[in-house]
Amino acid sequence: MDTPHVGALDEAQERAVIERALDILRRTFKRDIQGWLSPGRLETARTPDLLRENGIRWFADWVNDELPYCFRTDSGPLWALPLPTEIEDRFVVLDNLHAEASWADQVIDAFEFQRAEAKSSGGGRLFSLSLHPWVMGQAHRVKHMDRVLAHINGARDDCWLATPSQIAGVAEAQA
Repeated sequence: MDTPHVGALDEAQERAVIERALDILRRTFKRDIQGWLSPGRLETARTPDLLRENGIRWFADWVNDELPYCFRTDSGPLWALPLPTEIEDRFVVLDNLHAEASWADQVIDAFEFQRAEAKSSGGGRLFSLSLHPWVMGQAHRVKHMDRVLAHINGARDDCWLATPSQIAGVAEAQA
């Protein structure tokens, strides 16, 4: 998160930043890294190509849909897994100054809307939720985050709780 990918980086610099970040993550977690979220969701026109060139299968920089879709790069397909900001804890609670209980209501409403839409269409929807420990992880906010997580967890009968890499794997297999 120390280097936003914006127009000021030339290709060699951006490639080095991506390679350094992936190297640190691979060494730290001792496994392959399959996905990417750019610092501040900022990227250059080259970022998708550089990510795929470095073995990344999916990225979450764009917020424009509720379904994964394939993005073509010079190095092969890269799956876009949308990560919406509208119900992100930081955006709702800190930027828009909504109460924590209101944030929880909004998240549950969005989840239920997409759940109903998935049922009526016969297909899935991707429901993503960004949480920040310095926002909803605070002692006075945790009960609201717990309510959201309990609600989502209670829908396991007709919802698949999956990692982004699992979702990308299904999308790839169905493509």
